[in-house]
Amino acid sequence: MNRADHRPVDDASLVAWLDGELGEADAQRVAALVTGDPAIARRAELLRAAQHELRALLRDEQALPAPARRAAPRRATPWLVAAALLVVLVIGLFARGSDQPEHATVVENQFLAVSVAPTRPEAPLFGAIRFALEGRSKTGVPCRIVARRGHEDDAALATRLFTDPTEHLGIPLVLDATVISPEGTRYSGIVRRSAGVFGTEPTKIDVALEDLLVGYGAPGLGAINPSLGMRETAEGFVADWQYQFRALGDLDVGGAHGFVPEIPGEWRIEFTLRSFTPAADSRWIGFPEPLRLACAFRVAGVVGAWSEPVDGLRARLVASASSTRADRPLAIALQLENQSDRPRAYNTTGVTLAKIPQPYHLTLIEDGEDGEQRDDLGVITSARGSYLPQPVGTRRSIAVLSDFWRLDGAAALSRPGEHRLALRFHFEPSAWLDSDKALWMGRIETPPLTIRVEAAR
Repeated sequence: MNRADHRPVDDASLVAWLDGELGEADAQRVAALVTGDPAIARRAELLRAAQHELRALLRDEQALPAPARRAAPRRATPWLVAAALLVVLVIGLFARGSDQPEHATVVENQFLAVSVAPTRPEAPLFGAIRFALEGRSKTGVPCRIVARRGHEDDAALATRLFTDPTEHLGIPLVLDATVISPEGTRYSGIVRRSAGVFGTEPTKIDVALEDLLVGYGAPGLGAINPSLGMRETAEGFVADWQYQFRALGDLDVGGAHGFVPEIPGEWRIEFTLRSFTPAADSRWIGFPEPLRLACAFRVAGVVGAWSEPVDGLRARLVASASSTRADRPLAIALQLENQSDRPRAYNTTGVTLAKIPQPYHLTLIEDGEDGEQRDDLGVITSARGSYLPQPVGTRRSIAVLSDFWRLDGAAALSRPGEHRLALRFHFEPSAWLDSDKALWMGRIETPPLTIRVEAAR
């Protein structure tokens, strides 16, 4: 065959070939492609199964003419092609089984077909959550996701695209997303850093949830972004205080930060993939409407009960799992909720003259015994993140690792068996003004969680 014979065959041509409606030359070409390409053969098999399904559905109303009785080749009837493709889509999704992620969805327009799915079925609370966008260009023009730089908005991106000659290939696209929590709260923002090109061959582009920049100042949101003293790796969680600033941004009230789920459960993410053509720039064509695709993802973890309020604040303990191994630290977090009638300010880390644990103002309690913070914790804090006024009705998280504490010289949760774990938050500044009505000080202890520890391997 010549070089043109190797071009992918479309589904309409496959349907026509299966029905005996192609001329001799075209039929030979398609037959050779089916014989020589396993992917095309699989598509033909699915289309043949779709035809059988359609014939069964239509048998009572109108018998489909057998290919052998057709006197002359003709084009496949458009409605039959559309119906066959609809059936093959359903059959194909079931036939792929474990090869296709459970929550994948597919959307397309005349330029691009794309799907999204989480890269793993479940991620631990405060762990690394990623998604795979898999797509292919349906024309000879590539579709290209342009990586935003930092907090780059549409206006800044337009200027960069207009002036940078290296950006003038393909249809430029930008990615936005909305995350919906198990409680129904919606977090929306732009996606930064993610980039890639969808050509005519299927291509996967990796998207990290932490690259979704969410404005925490919107009504109903947390207002203060989570504080993380660790990050997840392939071997589990490790201490990393730079991760907070490198990936998510400093702590503040109402700012835009990389998103991290703070509660376990079934979440959902809705991506919007829109073409981005700067005004008065005719070098690119664009999508008539944005492509919107969504998938569910699960965050694993356990949540403890809330404590009774202490001067307007109450606390609870959350953990990345209900069980762990003796040689793997557990990711846990103190969550504080402001139930008072005014913003409340306090400190969670840093050195003061008060007699409280350093550098975290927390005590881990295992089976009723107070742990001692390790004296080698290289915690990185900032003045900006101290004494933040937590708005009324909001929740904030201070996430740490269980092995930041020692009991009888051993790391917390290092003995196999079931253990009751709690956190005590206590804060007293070295000096304060009696007129400061926002200042909070005191002690709160979370109700315990039961954590099972398996022996180290």
